[in-house]
Amino acid sequence: MSPVFFLLLSIYAACFFMPACANKSATETKIDRVSLPEIKSWSVEIKISGGMTGRGNGEVLISSDGQIEAAKPALPGSKPLHCSAKLSQQELQALNESVKGSSPAEWQKRRLNAAAPDAYEYSLNLTVLKSGGKRQEYKVKWYDNTRNNLPEDLKPLSDEVLEAKEKTIQKCPR
Repeated sequence: MSPVFFLLLSIYAACFFMPACANKSATETKIDRVSLPEIKSWSVEIKISGGMTGRGNGEVLISSDGQIEAAKPALPGSKPLHCSAKLSQQELQALNESVKGSSPAEWQKRRLNAAAPDAYEYSLNLTVLKSGGKRQEYKVKWYDNTRNNLPEDLKPLSDEVLEAKEKTIQKCPR
C-alpha cells in the first residue's frame, strides 16, 4: 500500500474520532433551533435505565408550566419513590432558555449510542407544541460513557432536568 493511502486513512480516522470534525457535513447550513416565541408549550422527559443492577435510576417529566414528576426505582426491601412538585421561577427560566437555545434536530448526528457494560442509558424526549398547533417530538439516547459526546446545547438541558429530578426526589416524603 502506498504512503498516500495511509496518510489519507490516518486523516479520515482522526476526523472520525473527533466529534467536532465528524459530526458536521460540508453542506450543513441551517440549524433547526427551537424558537421559544413560537412555542405554545413544551415538555421534556428523561428515563434512565440499565446500570449495574439493571433497574435504572428513575425518570423525570417536566412541562413548560413548571410541573415536575420524578421517580426513583426501589431498592430491595423498599418502595419506589414518586413525587410531584412545581419548579421555582428560576429553575423554569433556566429550562426555558435551554429549550430555546437547543437544536434538537442535530442531536442524532452524534455518536452517542455505544454503551459500555453496566452503563446507564439516558433517553430524552423533548415535545414542543408550536403556536400554530404543530407538535414536534425530538428523541435522543446516550450512555454514561458517551456523555462527553453530547451536543453543547443538550448538555445544559439534560443537566438542568436531572438536577431538578434529584432535588424533587430529595424533598419527597419517605
